[in-house]
Amino acid sequence: SSKEIINTKKNMNTNNAKAAKAVYRAKHAFAGQAAQSQLTFAAGDTVIAAPNQTGAWWWGNCKGKDGWFPPAYVTLVQQQQQPPPAMAGAMRVSQQQQQQQQQQQQR
Repeated sequence: SSKEIINTKKNMNTNNAKAAKAVYRAKHAFAGQAAQSQLTFAAGDTVIAAPNQTGAWWWGNCKGKDGWFPPAYVTLVQQQQQPPPAMAGAMRVSQQQQQQQQQQQQR
């Protein structure tokens, strides 16, 4: 439905450039309608999209173009892990420093 499409696109837009991506291979050719922001691809083409999308249409990229495509036309090849946030390392260091200070105070 159009509501699913809007919600899926909204979810895609909230992800930043470091979001996890998945590589899909087209099982079948799909001739999308450009006026409806749909992708067009041949069987065997690579489509890059966010993993775990739901709904009848997913948002992705093929050959440098972004658009909607039906997930039944692709198969997952590889899912890239989302890199850890930059702050995670800084928080670990900060926690280690706090623990060291507490240990020194207890001595």
